Amino acid sequence: MSVQDLHIGRPGWIAHADRRHRFALTYPPDWEVAPGLSGLLVSLVAPEATTPFRPNMNVVRRVLDKTLDLNGMAEGVLASLMRLVSDPLVIDIDTAVVADQPARRLLVGYR
Repeated sequence: MSVQDLHIGRPGWIAHADRRHRFALTYPPDWEVAPGLSGLLVSLVAPEATTPFRPNMNVVRRVLDKTLDLNGMAEGVLASLMRLVSDPLVIDIDTAVVADQPARRLLVGYR
């Protein structure tokens, strides 16, 4: 998929392409790219909100060793969220493929 293809059905959205890690995505024009931590390929955040947390999207890359698989990684991320948010709302956890590599997509909100 090309960056141009990402704009289909999303006029005005901004394309972000990471050629090194071979993925691309689009995001609303009022969102911004935020500085990330180690392993974070891109972090996008919505404009200031009246809720405790700004909506955000993060793409993280981790090399997993034999003691941790993708499901264990997803469980660890959810455990970290539990420490930040008392009652996270898990909306969806699904498999994905990013740059021909297996991945997990977690969609989490809060109550």
